[in-house]
Amino acid sequence: MRLVLPVVLLGVAVLAMSQKKREGGYADSWAVEVRGGETKARELADKHGFVYRGKVGSLKDMYHFELPDNGGEHSPHKTRALEAEDMVHYVEQQIYRQMAKKRPF
Repeated sequence: MRLVLPVVLLGVAVLAMSQKKREGGYADSWAVEVRGGETKARELADKHGFVYRGKVGSLKDMYHFELPDNGGEHSPHKTRALEAEDMVHYVEQQIYRQMAKKRPF
């Protein structure tokens, strides 16, 4: 019984820290517009150390790349490396945003 309270407090602290990291922090994901189709997108992801996660909805030539073990850090060097590729038209590292519900007056 004496061990229960410290374990619960530790769990709450870890949950709070992980939530704080996500609010306004960077995701391990990039949205990348690649001219040339899915095959070129897969090759590009592999070339730069990303995991190809597929198309983004029904958007033409827009793909989702993930960088494993990035730890939610801002990675401008990875973004610049993708931007330097001729087939890339748009690239952005995704961020977490906290959304608030709108309330009536």
